[in-house]
Amino acid sequence: MIFDIDWAGLAQQWGPPIVKSTIIALIGLRIANFAQRTATKTAKKKLTPGLSKLLGLFVYYVCLGIIIITVLQQFNISVSALLGVAGVAGVAIGFAAKTSVANIISGIFLIAERTVDIGDTIESNGVTGVVESLDLFSVKLRTLDNKLVRISNENVLNKTLTNLSYYKEKKPTKKTTKKG
Repeated sequence: MIFDIDWAGLAQQWGPPIVKSTIIALIGLRIANFAQRTATKTAKKKLTPGLSKLLGLFVYYVCLGIIIITVLQQFNISVSALLGVAGVAGVAIGFAAKTSVANIISGIFLIAERTVDIGDTIESNGVTGVVESLDLFSVKLRTLDNKLVRISNENVLNKTLTNLSYYKEKKPTKKTTKKG
């Protein structure tokens, strides 16, 4: 027969790695989600909401990378060879995704500079609104007439940005008068 398959042999060979990989992935994803929530919550005490969200995502993706490498090792796949291929592919994708990379880098600068935060009223690229979201790719504004406007981080960083609510309170000025 053409399709004479030894199911018992396949189950014996691939069953244990599949079961181990499934368990590793399920437990690993729970740990990654817990680590992300913990990192975000801890970072909110000292950092802005945007930076704490960024840190949480970084922790999650590091955990995800560890899970993927561990799962691949269960099937005896050489991770070092895959990392070499991923490096070459990363360079090619980087050249192809130049705009996205520029937006990510601009987003990191915007978040790290702390000139803009969620809830601030800003003016950028001729649009005025309240910052609803600040992530790695864009700033989302709710305009005064309740429209959602997305501005790429590269455009925000390269053009004039005015934060209308950066200084929450007006500082009192000291008036001096001469008594005659």
